[in-house]
Amino acid sequence: MQIFGDGERDLIKHLYLANICFDGALVSALSAAALLLIRRKDGTLT
Repeated sequence: MQIFGDGERDLIKHLYLANICFDGALVSALSAAALLLIRRKDGTLT
């Protein structure tokens, strides 16, 4: 028995949204790591 959504289409939509959120988090983490490495190299890490 289905309560919410329309089955397969709803599942695909949620998986797509989760993938977009994961990609955004990954880009943010990589950017933060690169910024820390650059600051440490320049000696401006506070």
